Amino acid sequence: MNLMYFLSATSWNVNSNWNINTVLGVAEADGTSDADLNQSVWLPEEGKSYKVTFEVVSRSQGEVLFKLGGVSGQAHTTIGIKTEYIVATSIDRLKIDSQSSFIGSVKDVSVKE
Repeated sequence: MNLMYFLSATSWNVNSNWNINTVLGVAEADGTSDADLNQSVWLPEEGKSYKVTFEVVSRSQGEVLFKLGGVSGQAHTTIGIKTEYIVATSIDRLKIDSQSSFIGSVKDVSVKE
């Protein structure tokens, strides 16, 4: 999977605390729960290493993190481009997870082998 923009919600499972803003090309969390936003059309391969990148565009509370292949990335509380390397331990789908009632937005999700 390469760079994914939030120009459509068709390839994402959007829980009640998330919204895909197709005008701005971002995914927005409203802080009402700690549910995730997860990708619905691609699965990682167990044992493979992935470079994961996304941008936190705004944040007023809580934390946001990336999950891939059963592995959680670092919880982020600052705005900016975040890059992590994850070795998948399962085929669990890509997730953007909100914690501590995250209110903010993310964009430009990229996963590369």
